[in-house]
Amino acid sequence: MIIMKSTQKNYIYNRGQKLLANVLVLIMLFSITAGYVYASDPVIIESSAVQRNYFQYLNASGEWNDLDRRDHGVVSTGAVAYCMNAGDDSPHPFHSFSPGEDIFTTFGFGNFSIGLENIFFYGFPSTSPSVHSLTDRQARYATAMAISCFLSENGYDQGSDFYNLSAGTLRPDGTPEGQATWDYFIYLLTYARAANPISRSVSVTPTTDTYIDGSYYARSYRVTATNCNSGYTIDSASLPSGYEILGYTGTLGETITVRIPATSNANTPFSFTAIGWDNRTAANLIIQDSTTAGIQTMMYQSLLPAAGARDNGNIEGEDIDIDIEKIDLATGARLQGAEITVWTDSGRTNVFRSVVTDANGY
Repeated sequence: MIIMKSTQKNYIYNRGQKLLANVLVLIMLFSITAGYVYASDPVIIESSAVQRNYFQYLNASGEWNDLDRRDHGVVSTGAVAYCMNAGDDSPHPFHSFSPGEDIFTTFGFGNFSIGLENIFFYGFPSTSPSVHSLTDRQARYATAMAISCFLSENGYDQGSDFYNLSAGTLRPDGTPEGQATWDYFIYLLTYARAANPISRSVSVTPTTDTYIDGSYYARSYRVTATNCNSGYTIDSASLPSGYEILGYTGTLGETITVRIPATSNANTPFSFTAIGWDNRTAANLIIQDSTTAGIQTMMYQSLLPAAGARDNGNIEGEDIDIDIEKIDLATGARLQGAEITVWTDSGRTNVFRSVVTDANGY
């Protein structure tokens, strides 16, 4: 009950009512293509000329030779590509390929596919080479070697026994750069062998109490994520007609404000969904076989981000009931005709309700 001390117009700024349910959304992200056969049109692959190499292998004559690895990439997008059978020749734009499939479709949903995903996630270009004080070439070389050696030790022929580290016929080239590249290569292999799935999550955390904003129920949220490098989207299909989402750009770490019309929506639950996106998932790793004899099968990165599983955050408005009673403090008499206005903001621009007390002071 609000007791007014004068007959002048009174203004009440009310922001303390809790109108929307707390929303804390933790969305574990998995590829939307999981469980489905995924096919991609073949892309054109180009290969670099000879570059700086960092490892050596022991040949049949007992001599240590530099191990040549070429950089590969998708012509149309510039995305990186890695060979899956190092014993064959490097591809060039005039070579043809069959349609591609993601690694889960190619190799199944097992530890081997997870291992390949881990090499790519922690390798080049998903992780910046500067994190490990490496050049792009060093990081790319280490990633290519980790893929080839992981394939070899899991029974996929790479054309030479030295790709299986148990043979003891592979080593860094004796330079500081070679040793740093080797250390990163072993680091990637360790992640591949562990086969721990990459955890991805999105959190939508309230940053304000819910309040009346004009004719809306409103609340603000901060959207953050783990291991989602391509921002987020909002599925608003379950919000009521006339909703607004303010401040949204799709950039993780930002604060958004969700507003739903107060009219006819009190005490009715609604929901929205935040979806994180990432282009370093298993769905982004596409295997395409060469249709030209003796040319390497390639694994390349699809740059189109993959979405994750969805989880809803609930939004529900509540009616605000404000009881107003006008009493003369000197006599205790109830006063008729007092005009009282309730505002929703401190600037007194949005009127929540205006009333005039009746003969009973209400």
